[in-house]
Amino acid sequence: VPGGTLYGIHYLRDLGSAVDLRRAMRHADCRAVTIIGAGVIGLEVASAAIDAKKVVTVRASAFKAAGAG
Repeated sequence: VPGGTLYGIHYLRDLGSAVDLRRAMRHADCRAVTIIGAGVIGLEVASAAIDAKKVVTVRASAFKAAGAG
């Protein structure tokens, strides 16, 4: 993905990347989070980011969030 190696871009692939993502979201410079994907995991990350008082945007390729119809 173009730009996928830029500062602040994180991929959630395993426990280690989840720990890195949590650490990044706790950093004072992190004010907003954009999540690509509205599956169960993406929405759980969005929920955690909202709980951490971040501005959250969820992007999905189709308008069908996890658990919808």
